[in-house]
Amino acid sequence: MILKFDKEKLDRILYDYSKLTGLSIAIVDHELEFIASSRGMGGRFCKKLQDRDMAQRCKCSDSYILEKCKASGEAEIHICHAGLCDMAVPLVSEGNVIAYIILGQIKNKADFDEIYDRISWYKKDMDDLREEYSRLVYYDDDGIKSVANIAVAVAAYILGNGVIKPQYNIVAEKAARYISDNLQKDITVSLLCRNLGVSKNLLYESFRTAFGCTVKEYVAQKRISRALERLSQTDIPICEIADSVGIYNHTYFSRLITQKTGMSPLRYRKRFR
Repeated sequence: MILKFDKEKLDRILYDYSKLTGLSIAIVDHELEFIASSRGMGGRFCKKLQDRDMAQRCKCSDSYILEKCKASGEAEIHICHAGLCDMAVPLVSEGNVIAYIILGQIKNKADFDEIYDRISWYKKDMDDLREEYSRLVYYDDDGIKSVANIAVAVAAYILGNGVIKPQYNIVAEKAARYISDNLQKDITVSLLCRNLGVSKNLLYESFRTAFGCTVKEYVAQKRISRALERLSQTDIPICEIADSVGIYNHTYFSRLITQKTGMSPLRYRKRFR
């Protein structure tokens, strides 16, 4: 399944929601690839914990709530390993979950000591972590339910107004999946045709219909999107990020990021820190 979405409208919706609630919000597709996101307040608390355990606990927590959300087809709320409240809201089209709204970094306990036992494994500067915890947005149980209800309304608005909509194109879907899994490779039209067993004409037409661009343009967009995601959400060295998305000329990589964002890779990363 391929998702068509209005990036400008989607970014505006998420920004407004984050601005209003103070929470981080993101939308991921059915394969858990980020579509859009907006950061809220207090992200450094989670960042410190992720640095300590390479984000493995966070990944497990995210996977858990998304599996629950997929199974129920409804909004799910749970307390993560660090004592924060997470939410997931499904975007359901024709009975299928096509994407998820994810909300996180919600403080449900006003006192840091109430979650201390959950993060005793951190074993670093707890006073610093306590300070970062104080900056998180606090919602009581009723407030959390209200935040979830508004997120459900946002999901309905996104679907009802066609901001995100599914499009079924088997060739384009398979090609997009191969590209996503193999960004570090030299991806060419000939390579895709061989792997998918289709003609160039069919591949060209599938991309034009599904994505409104050429194969080359799609690969370039995907590489930049993946790179920006990793720059903003990980501490992987910039040169390794460039290599992981198949751009081995690091000077060229820096130029591309600067053209896209108006900032160097390092400055873009610092902006999200």
